[in-house]
Amino acid sequence: MTRSEKAKQKDKEVDALIAEESKNEVIDVYEIAQAKDILKLFTPEWIEEVTAMKTWSDKRDRMI
Repeated sequence: MTRSEKAKQKDKEVDALIAEESKNEVIDVYEIAQAKDILKLFTPEWIEEVTAMKTWSDKRDRMI
């Protein structure tokens, strides 16, 4: 078998694997996760407090 024939065979095998994977059901994370209202956490007072902070690391820590 020549190199080009081997490459074509490998391409066919890869195409077959891709076709098989595309048959699998895709799960959407947003469909299985419970909805949560995060806007309650970020009040106008919270926004003012965070925007007044000087360093990004302080802001990051406050967001977590």
